[in-house]
Amino acid sequence: MSEEEFKSHQEALAAKRLEKPKKLSSKNGKFWAEILSEHLHFDRDNIEVEELRKLTKDDILNFYTEHIAPSGEQRRKLACHVVSHHPEGAGKKPSEPSEETPASTSSNDKSADQDGAQKSGS
Repeated sequence: MSEEEFKSHQEALAAKRLEKPKKLSSKNGKFWAEILSEHLHFDRDNIEVEELRKLTKDDILNFYTEHIAPSGEQRRKLACHVVSHHPEGAGKKPSEPSEETPASTSSNDKSADQDGAQKSGS
């Protein structure tokens, strides 16, 4: 990437960060995020754009080489292995029909229940 292309991307990101919210709810959300995080940096966008404009292409490349590249000296990785203890397995809700119970029987049961409810109600 050329230096001119880098500057173009940098200015596009700066313009996006400094774009005024189009809806009041968006502005409200940004302010409440600052309040809830207890940082209270209501001018965060301007401060971050100021720092963004100080970055050079070499700064980004050096950061990548040191912290992200597989050969980087400061590179760190974290691996998480999640095991489900749910009886039906991970990602299934108890209300979902299983492969053993066809979905058509459950819809027939519902119509029978509705008929029964109508009969008892009259």
